[in-house]
Amino acid sequence: QFSAVFEQMVQITFTAMTRNGEKTSQFTMESTTSVEHVKVLIEAQFGISLRSLTLNNTQMANELTLEAIGVKTGDLIIAEPQMMGNVPMVPPSVAPGELSSLDQVPPHIANDPILFQRCIRENPKLLQQLLHQNPTLAEAVLSDDPLFIRSIFQNFAQQDAQRRAAQQERLARLHADPMNLELQREIEEAIRLENVEQNMKTAVEHMPESFGRVVMLYVPCEVNGRTLTAFVDSGAQSTIMSRACAERIGIMRLVDTRWSGMAKGVGTAKIIGRVHLAQIKIKNRVLNCSFTILEQDGMEFLFGLDMLRRHQICIDLKANCFRIGDDEVPFLSEKDIPRMDEDEEKFPSSSSSSS
Repeated sequence: QFSAVFEQMVQITFTAMTRNGEKTSQFTMESTTSVEHVKVLIEAQFGISLRSLTLNNTQMANELTLEAIGVKTGDLIIAEPQMMGNVPMVPPSVAPGELSSLDQVPPHIANDPILFQRCIRENPKLLQQLLHQNPTLAEAVLSDDPLFIRSIFQNFAQQDAQRRAAQQERLARLHADPMNLELQREIEEAIRLENVEQNMKTAVEHMPESFGRVVMLYVPCEVNGRTLTAFVDSGAQSTIMSRACAERIGIMRLVDTRWSGMAKGVGTAKIIGRVHLAQIKIKNRVLNCSFTILEQDGMEFLFGLDMLRRHQICIDLKANCFRIGDDEVPFLSEKDIPRMDEDEEKFPSSSSSSS
């Protein structure tokens, strides 16, 4: 039972009568606020699901406003829970922190917006899965607006009902005409999409890192006395450098334009020429290298397979380092990698040159 005091139809004070005594909360709202909104606020604040609100033995219609109903200061409002005498909380046997998958969320929680929100917020692992599987619902869970998550649940329920109705319609049509090849293909595609969805959910649960962005491999180095950040790419045939980088470090004078052509791989780029010999310093090692110079201004310097093989360099992913003989050079962490535009990912990293 709750009592509500309205002051100038703006401030509402709710008092919940529980076994442990009274619990009071205040809400400030306009007199045009709907009863449905009031119910949602009560549910969110006290962690219950309401069946109805009653004023003077008359049930308050959800679509009416407080002003339309005529609530006055001192009026007593009775709130009837869905489960009388029992607040539907998460049972101790299924504590939110113990759940490891969204599929393990009990139906009575999964179908209740407020309980679902509380359950997900108390379990970072479930929240991470939800962010990958359903960003819209995750946004609603993280929101403090109870109407938002309720509307999201309603939309999902409608979509689910539409999907079930469409599936039943297809099955009915197939039953009426079992030799219809078009209907058979539709059902086959629906089954395939369902398997794809289940495959993604399984991946999110067991391999969530595959949905994140992989930090690429970079090492600090020096070329011609200038500090650079080298992108290590064993999938690139040649070690390449952008024209802008070559000009900045002063090695354009060594470019042999007879080696001009096109680099082809993930993308294409014009090859200006080649620097046949230059020295690169990585940690305490000084290595002789050759560079293919590209017209494209993207990634400034890419350390390719040709020089990795030439100097027998090991990419040790377990130790997260670049190993040259006995020297270990740790790969740069994400915060230390120079930020580049997304277009630079189109750089022809698997480049093969033609002149």
